[in-house]
Amino acid sequence: MTTLRTDYKKRKIEREDAVYAYFQKLSANEASDRVAIIENVMKKFGIYSRSTVYAIVHRVEKRMKQEAGK
Repeated sequence: MTTLRTDYKKRKIEREDAVYAYFQKLSANEASDRVAIIENVMKKFGIYSRSTVYAIVHRVEKRMKQEAGK
């Protein structure tokens, strides 16, 4: 089944993928402070809420699992 995506949805997915990749890059070092990582991601992408970063990471991980299952 093909998923139809609007231009807005495509840009949103691209941005979320960028946030996720940056978050994972910073999280690769286990000695990193989680709060500092979140604040760095927020600053880089203009996000104003910590919970938004976690929601984006969760959405991308869920989408990746669904795509891997196909």
